[in-house]
Amino acid sequence: MLQGTPYIYQGEEIGMTNVAFESIDDYRDIETLNIYRELVDEKGLDPQGVLTILHAKSRDNARTPCSGTTAGTLALLWDLHG
Repeated sequence: MLQGTPYIYQGEEIGMTNVAFESIDDYRDIETLNIYRELVDEKGLDPQGVLTILHAKSRDNARTPCSGTTAGTLALLWDLHG
């Protein structure tokens, strides 16, 4: 039997919300950047509307630091591990 149980935290477990970047320049995910350029530059969609879509769908949402205070976040993660 293996010791421990691996966990993957995606943010919902500790109440994190998606990041709302104000500009496409703040995104780092290559897929997000490619989709933005395709929809805005090639298809002529409204840049602000595309940013709204990316706010919900971008993989950069999973790459932001944990929110809250360090002590509070660590205590909550400790409780989740039981």
